[in-house]
Amino acid sequence: MPIQSPKEAFLFDLATTRGGKRAALEIIQQGQNEVPDNRARTLLSRNAEETRAQIRTLDQVFSLVGSQPKDAPCPGVEGVRQELEMFRQQEPAP
Repeated sequence: MPIQSPKEAFLFDLATTRGGKRAALEIIQQGQNEVPDNRARTLLSRNAEETRAQIRTLDQVFSLVGSQPKDAPCPGVEGVRQELEMFRQQEPAP
């Protein structure tokens, strides 16, 4: 369905950003469970909380423009996810 108005374009961009943030949060949380280094886990934990805060902010923006929060795929983050999976398949050393 083509975008018909500037508001629809804005909402689509918000949905793509929110979808990317949610996908990134999944990747970060998975990384927290995989890394053996405590410092790295702490940094990932901080990054996860920042990402959650960004998602909450995006939800507020949706609300301010009178729309429900939506997710749309973010090709950039999905590309990162694919690269990470390819890396995992190589079974790297911890």
